[in-house]
Amino acid sequence: MSPKIAYHRSPLSDRAYSLFSDKISNSSAVYPASFKDICEDVYYGRSDYAIIPIYTSSDGILSSFRKLILKYDLKI
Repeated sequence: MSPKIAYHRSPLSDRAYSLFSDKISNSSAVYPASFKDICEDVYYGRSDYAIIPIYTSSDGILSSFRKLILKYDLKI
């Protein structure tokens, strides 16, 4: 079964997916409706990996996304 990578589509995350998928053979993308759904997809085993923002140059650390990482016991 090919690994699934969950993420929210945007130009930056599409680029991140492209770079990430080059390292994981035969991976495919899935697009859950929200960032919470992305984390839940990994937590419940529907996806193998997630791409979510954790930092921006304008806002710094995005604490709401860090909380999702902790809540769903995701690894960076």
